Amino acid sequence: MKLLAASDTDALRQAEAEIDELAAQLWGITPAELRAIQEALAEMESRPDAADPDDPPDNETDDPDL
Repeated sequence: MKLLAASDTDALRQAEAEIDELAAQLWGITPAELRAIQEALAEMESRPDAADPDDPPDNETDDPDL
């Protein structure tokens, strides 16, 4: 796995911020609402019990027969 250089992570953060702003404009989300969403997501990600988005809940399965 390749580690990102500091300049790469800065560029990635800048690109993510631009995408967030463009998506907010598209969906009619105000800057204050966007900040609230970003803060809520950051809080969820910092929880030690945060669920892995790639791990389905116990009641979901990939098996179509269930």
